[in-house]
Amino acid sequence: MQRHFCFSMSLVFWALMLVGFSDNWLFDVGQESNSDPKMLVHAFFAFCWYSILVVQTAMVKFQRLSAHKSVGVAGVVAYCGFFLTTSFLYAHKLINMGPPAPLQLLNMTLFVYATILMVWAFWVRHTRTETHKCNIMVGTLMIVEPALSRAIGHLFGNGAEPIWLFSYVLFFAIYFWKYKLRAQLVIGFVIWLLGTINIIINMAA
Repeated sequence: MQRHFCFSMSLVFWALMLVGFSDNWLFDVGQESNSDPKMLVHAFFAFCWYSILVVQTAMVKFQRLSAHKSVGVAGVVAYCGFFLTTSFLYAHKLINMGPPAPLQLLNMTLFVYATILMVWAFWVRHTRTETHKCNIMVGTLMIVEPALSRAIGHLFGNGAEPIWLFSYVLFFAIYFWKYKLRAQLVIGFVIWLLGTINIIINMAA
């Protein structure tokens, strides 16, 4: 299982993205967001990122390292596009809707942290392979919440918050099994935990 961790998790994330946004591409293609250019461009880069992650981890799994390095350029472009479009969407919401809700605040914080990890991963890609892989995988976990929430909503309907909580606990447990107490993962867990506590407090208020 250790050898297949990155490839297996990338498939899980890709499936969550596919199911989470299935209403946009399958069940309700006429919805307003499907004709919104900023949403379409964002969705394109998000899809590219998750898809390239599957391809990249598969290449490592099958020892196609030279191809992995070549496709890595596309991964950098995809994440840069994802970063720019996500930043624009958050800025647009803040300008038009004011201070973020607790869940949005958590996602914004995780997004910033994920980007730090991605930049670090790119910087050490030739010198610290394990750090590179860890940062990519942990960074992707940090940005998966929108897809995860939507997928859980589609599959279980309203009132699925306990399933959301369990899913994250399970993901972090698997990651700690793989990476132990690496600082990247511990920091991500602390950010998520504090954000989740803030969500629960505001729900109870």
